[in-house]
Amino acid sequence: MQEIKDWLHSHQILPRISFKDRKEHTIEIAKARAESFNNDKDELVEGIKFLVKEDGEPKTFFTASQDLLLKLANSQEGEVYMVKMCAKNVGGIVKTYYEVKKVEGENEVQIEHGDEIPVVDNEEGTSGKESPDEEDIGNPPF
Repeated sequence: MQEIKDWLHSHQILPRISFKDRKEHTIEIAKARAESFNNDKDELVEGIKFLVKEDGEPKTFFTASQDLLLKLANSQEGEVYMVKMCAKNVGGIVKTYYEVKKVEGENEVQIEHGDEIPVVDNEEGTSGKESPDEEDIGNPPF
């Protein structure tokens, strides 16, 4: 409905990317800034909120994942990355990590950063206290 789209646009509310769908997302970095908020357990969550373009559409995502932040730490505005959240079972515990590839023309370059820093999923399907990811912090304008 166009009225809803107009209202969202006028209030600077952008769609949010969730990597929890385990699909590969191709994003172009536009901006990033530090964010913090109190989660539903009243714990302070600090991370980075990114403004990106996916399929030409402006979107946002928030992450406190050390793994993802280390892999995107050297990113610059205008660079394109393919990001995918992956999971593996380690001793009965599901651990998540990110595959990040920088797109350079027709080539993809895998971004590595030493050992994987896994994030343990808790029962609610959100990341653990140590490195919460993709919390809904709203969409304040950039």
